Amino acid sequence: MRRAAREAAPFELQFKGLGVFPSPQRARIIWAGAASGAAGLAALASLLEQALAGEGFPREKRPFRAHLTLGRVRRPLPEQLLRRQLAEGATFVTAASTVPSLRLYRSRLTPQGAHYTALEEFFLRR
Repeated sequence: MRRAAREAAPFELQFKGLGVFPSPQRARIIWAGAASGAAGLAALASLLEQALAGEGFPREKRPFRAHLTLGRVRRPLPEQLLRRQLAEGATFVTAASTVPSLRLYRSRLTPQGAHYTALEEFFLRR
């Protein structure tokens, strides 16, 4: 992560609209899509994947999709309700902000939900 951060410059990022993975019929993840800054985020992800591959980590087989995970779905949601919520969420938009760093988190999944602990922060080149 340190190597990837040194090679990437800070960039502006903004999120817009809502979606789900893998599909509305089997929604497991609710996300906001990257509106502006998706190219910077994809470049950073590529640098990170290259650096991790050099350390023996396997490369991701799925294509990169710039998004912000908002939540996870524990139980199936009625598709019609979900589609209505996604249509209403089409106007969702955040303010643009600068991405100055990468953070490494440890996640622990529990019956009460996920718990995240920040372990280290790597600042992008200045």
